[in-house]
Amino acid sequence: CKGQVSFDDYSGGITMTARDIMNIAQARENYVKSLDIQIKKAVIKTDFFETFTQIVSPYKDGTCPIKVFYQRAEAQATLELGVQWRVTPADRLLHELKILLGDENVVLQFK
Repeated sequence: CKGQVSFDDYSGGITMTARDIMNIAQARENYVKSLDIQIKKAVIKTDFFETFTQIVSPYKDGTCPIKVFYQRAEAQATLELGVQWRVTPADRLLHELKILLGDENVVLQFK
């Protein structure tokens, strides 16, 4: 919530007039820099990409980029998924990604 705080002459107290009200998901999307996920080679099974796509697809068309930190024994890489993979960082999305990848491998970065 954004607003203006001022002295209320009538009540003798302080009052706040709200100008911009948003829910948690909207605030998260406005202030998030990226959704960072770490993927280790060991978690990539036969259906990994299909499962990942099923989890992310309902949240596509958002503004939050997904950054992938991929790691295997002999190399590691960082990449940002294309614009078509930008998501709305909803609680359900974060929860499902944490189940797939582990809690410590899913992090929101804020501006």
